[in-house]
Amino acid sequence: MAKLLIVEDDLHLRKFYTREFSEDGYHVAEAADSQEALRVLADDLPDLVMLDLVMPGQDGIELLERLVQQTPQLPVVINTAYPVYQHNYLTWPADAYVVKSSDLTGLKDTVLAVPERHRKADEG
Repeated sequence: MAKLLIVEDDLHLRKFYTREFSEDGYHVAEAADSQEALRVLADDLPDLVMLDLVMPGQDGIELLERLVQQTPQLPVVINTAYPVYQHNYLTWPADAYVVKSSDLTGLKDTVLAVPERHRKADEG
């Protein structure tokens, strides 16, 4: 069972994502902000981080920078309501960028595909 860390400040969205991905067989950990995400990551490294960008305190871009420095092998999927950040070079280290939608098909497909791409890159 793959481990997924969802970093999302909106409680309702976080619970919605947790329910959806849990039903798909993922073991899900949650974090409401960057500091909580860092605490979760210190305890147990997930297979993938799903990261919101706009959060109070340290935003998702700052957290992404720390993740890349500390655990560059950790896949990160940005999941944000703001498509404009996709053109911000500070988001480019993420493995994928998904704009939030009520249809989770694209997000779920991306979360499934990114770790597989990492495995193939490690093998190749």
